[in-house]
Amino acid sequence: MHRSRRPSLVLAAVAVVALGLTACTPTPQQTSSPSPLPSATSTPTPSPTGPVAAFGGDCAAVVDTAEISAAMGEEMAFWEPTWVDGADAGLGGVQCGWTSEQYLSGFTTVWAYPVSVLDPEYVSGAASNSCDAVDPICTVSEVFGDTWVGMQAYSDTAAQQIENLRPVLAEIGERATHAPTPMPGSLEGWWSPVVTCEELAATLTAGGVPSTSTDDRPASAPVFVDGPRSRGCSIDVTIQGEQRSVALYMDAGAGDGMDSVLTLDPSQRIEYDGRTFASAAEQYQIDGNPGLLLGSDGVNLVSLLRGDWDGGTMLDAPILAAVLTALEG
Repeated sequence: MHRSRRPSLVLAAVAVVALGLTACTPTPQQTSSPSPLPSATSTPTPSPTGPVAAFGGDCAAVVDTAEISAAMGEEMAFWEPTWVDGADAGLGGVQCGWTSEQYLSGFTTVWAYPVSVLDPEYVSGAASNSCDAVDPICTVSEVFGDTWVGMQAYSDTAAQQIENLRPVLAEIGERATHAPTPMPGSLEGWWSPVVTCEELAATLTAGGVPSTSTDDRPASAPVFVDGPRSRGCSIDVTIQGEQRSVALYMDAGAGDGMDSVLTLDPSQRIEYDGRTFASAAEQYQIDGNPGLLLGSDGVNLVSLLRGDWDGGTMLDAPILAAVLTALEG
């Protein structure tokens, strides 16, 4: 779990918590006029009764924490999100995470989605049943009727743990065959796929905010139809005469996350230049990480990682506003 927000994206970057950002001064570069960002394509999947989330969106119905602990060989705790965004439910899916009670020693993720929202090549390919060549992450998955179920282990012994998780996967699959068939709702207006960090930086530059992408981390699993729906970026920007190195996450269909935060605590509302933002804790917190500034176009979510290592947070709102303007263009 970045998207900041998604356990899958957090796991992909856990070795570089807070994205390894430090204060830096970007080297001025000549930039050619970039092509405009591709318009967000809508991939509507209308359903008279959708969305219907796998297992009702209830992680307790997917698998018991005791089963995860037994397979991982250590006590695991359910990784409760601090706020919800609705993206998984909109896709007809559910995503659940567990962390080791020993600090950062192990993570487990379980996904269940309708097969129809996933890239067929990913579902049938090696990436959905393999170990990463670099990071200690292993994935196992299988299709049960109309439902794809995947599990991921992140630890120093991930290869062994993923084998221990296979029987758990089979049990989840058996439950899936007796659960209501999951289906997505309308995905109109969802980013599909999320633009690359280089594309975002080029459009920011064209809009008067000189920017350079320094890192691009699309969510690696699972892989959806039309490409990544979550992406983490590190970008050097110059705004209001100041240079900043920022980390941000883009999540398709997660716009309700900002409303979720403001419903829980209206005092976190921030107004800037006609836009409404929300100050929030990370959705899936790792000890010591700073908070986020959330902004939405009404459907999709951008989360800006906040931190005072690079001159404070006073420019967070202007930067987030510029990012949203670029993405809306």
